[in-house]
Amino acid sequence: MKHRVEPDGLVVANLDVGDPVRASLQDLCDELDIWGASVTAIGAVRDPELGCWGVTSRRYDRRRFDGVWELLSLSGNISRRVDDGHPADGPPFLHAHVTLSGHDYQVFGGHLFDATCAVVVEVFIRPLAGPVDRDHVEAVGLPCWRL
Repeated sequence: MKHRVEPDGLVVANLDVGDPVRASLQDLCDELDIWGASVTAIGAVRDPELGCWGVTSRRYDRRRFDGVWELLSLSGNISRRVDDGHPADGPPFLHAHVTLSGHDYQVFGGHLFDATCAVVVEVFIRPLAGPVDRDHVEAVGLPCWRL
């Protein structure tokens, strides 16, 4: 992956073919010490795995989409996982949703678990002034922002 940081702090990144999307973005944010940001991207990905949260089941229904897909939109954020109010081990956490299109122009979308860069993934990361903490919220069964 290649990247540059603009004078205003905006990070412009370009994944290489074969780069895992989630790990690449999380590792870049870790390297740049970004613990709160908005993230957008477009491009083309291979074998994405998406999910849809089941409110009743309190688990993700996951589906893998084999092959190469246009990444019409990735919209998400970077946050810091916390445990009992203390930062947890691990890199910054990417929470992203995507919209994908195949060669038949049918569109799918959902929570991004992972994908691999197939051609190009062009990313903007806009850091916030400070970290955004994410901690488990029992009422929804997921780690949510603690502002």
